[in-house]
Amino acid sequence: MIKLSSFDTQPAAKYARVQLLDGSGGAVQAKGQAYFMGRTFPRWEQGAGQLVEAVLRGGTRMRMRVTGTASLGMRYVGSPKTSALDVFVNGARKGSAVSLTAGSSTFSGASLLTDLDPALTYDVELRVRGVDQYQDRWMKGEGLHVHSFYGDGGKAGKIAPWIDRRAKMLFYGDSITDGVIARAATDLPLNAAGDVSWPTLSAEALDLQAIVNGFGGQGLTVASSTGIPKLSDAAFLYMNGRPIDTVEENARYVVVNIGTNDGLQSVGNSTFQTAYRAFLQSLLKAHPGAERFFCMRPFGGYYEAQISAAVAAMGDPRFVYINTSGWTGITFTDEVHLNIPGHASAATQFAAAALTSMSVPASMV
Repeated sequence: MIKLSSFDTQPAAKYARVQLLDGSGGAVQAKGQAYFMGRTFPRWEQGAGQLVEAVLRGGTRMRMRVTGTASLGMRYVGSPKTSALDVFVNGARKGSAVSLTAGSSTFSGASLLTDLDPALTYDVELRVRGVDQYQDRWMKGEGLHVHSFYGDGGKAGKIAPWIDRRAKMLFYGDSITDGVIARAATDLPLNAAGDVSWPTLSAEALDLQAIVNGFGGQGLTVASSTGIPKLSDAAFLYMNGRPIDTVEENARYVVVNIGTNDGLQSVGNSTFQTAYRAFLQSLLKAHPGAERFFCMRPFGGYYEAQISAAVAAMGDPRFVYINTSGWTGITFTDEVHLNIPGHASAATQFAAAALTSMSVPASMV
């Protein structure tokens, strides 16, 4: 929908100002109740006839302050497949993961908390453990579509955004970054680790907010087996046709951990290095305000020399190569994907390596 808001009254004006709105206009109710940490976007949910916030990536968080209610629920639209999230209250995990049902084109309700004291105020954080890898996230935007949150009796209650004002660290990667297959060797959302993935834990250790952009099967030069284009084509889009304003996103630090799926598909060293250098150049353009770009050797060791060479060729001290070859405790579920202890170990060692660089001005690196 295009809404004509007003004309510029300046003498030299030639254009009308317009406002682009999804569906019938307005705002997503959930965005007035929760702070969304991650690459989410508004979309019109045709079956339900409402605006919702689309969550297509594991590791996304929703933060809110809740008071005046004994319970908390979430209104959402189920995609063809399930999603899962974990609830944290005042910094501590609360209960087991919540599995969100699938298959409905109208609203469903999920009970998140039932034992709150209405007289108290709670900091609540919902962490998306995982979304199903095999729904059509890219072309159709299938995933978790959040409409609103509610308290006792289905009323909104006193639910307000708990805003995270920490600087942002943006992670570009694949299924390992997304936390897939961390708890068991099948890629179900409940087996993922978006709640405690190495990006999530790294950012927490550095007192930053994590923005996680990882898709299963994706490589820098190869498309995902789950319908996502290669990273070099998809990095700056929410989904097909929905560009991200990366300048407004305002990531202070950018992390790249890519190459595993290229290596598994035997992409040549020269091809990968050329593509990696080009991708770094595109990152510099997309994130002009970033203070550091951390370029990691994948945990499986793919393209170590090529990544290091591409970073050096940038000739820019903001680009830092992170060599993971000597890291300890990097353990796997299936020889490719980190398990829960592996994510924790990777987070500890990445945070230490990043902090060393962050504490030194870029001009001195």
